[in-house]
Amino acid sequence: MKIISKYPLLTDVKKIDEDTIVLEFRNNQGVKGDLFVLKIIGTGISKKIELIKEYHLNVETVIEDEDTELIFYVGNLNESPDWGDWGSFFSLPFDKYEGTFIDR
Repeated sequence: MKIISKYPLLTDVKKIDEDTIVLEFRNNQGVKGDLFVLKIIGTGISKKIELIKEYHLNVETVIEDEDTELIFYVGNLNESPDWGDWGSFFSLPFDKYEGTFIDR
């Protein structure tokens, strides 16, 4: 299990093109500051934006890399999925992703 979301709160989802989306994570809601930006590339991945917004926008979200899929959970990074602390998950197939920290 490799967790790729570095901050807990998913605050924005943007479509770059049909095969690219960008997710923005912050440490806390309402706090301006550092961002963790996750760019995900995969065939037709932009079709999943509404699903991500509906279940994960402004919610603590954990994203896990499982080789060919990214698995999205609602949950706290400091808790464990083994204890049942993470819930409502779905997965997205992807080709690649890259994460960047942005200081504000």
